[in-house]
Amino acid sequence: MRKIFPVEIDEENFKNYGIILSDKTILSGLLKEKFYISKVTAPSGTFCTRRMERHVSTKEIFLCLNQRMVLTVAKCNVNERPKSNMVESFIALQNQIVVINEGIWHDVNHGFDVECEYYYLSNEVKGILERRWFKLDPEVVITEI
Repeated sequence: MRKIFPVEIDEENFKNYGIILSDKTILSGLLKEKFYISKVTAPSGTFCTRRMERHVSTKEIFLCLNQRMVLTVAKCNVNERPKSNMVESFIALQNQIVVINEGIWHDVNHGFDVECEYYYLSNEVKGILERRWFKLDPEVVITEI
């Protein structure tokens, strides 16, 4: 098992995965006509990442609501499954908007020190590969809080 520690997200350390928005009005240009929105309540504390998913044809937007949120991501070549040595975790602050780019592997988000709520938005996607979760290669990653 590989152990990692989340770092506070900023534009510089997240630039390989996506962007951080400071204004909710900018969201309109990121989504197409049909999109999904869902509200999630996420547990907090140390967690294991065993599998990840990605969307090769759409960005995904996370709106952190009431508490700090941990995003776990990995960037691999387009034909590769997620690699455990590429996994990183970031802490998004309350009311922060984070956009992950197309093709970025990610786990479900977690609360940092307490349970958190967030919205995620993504364009309507078609195809089984857009919704499948893949096992990390070669090992599980533990994000230590």
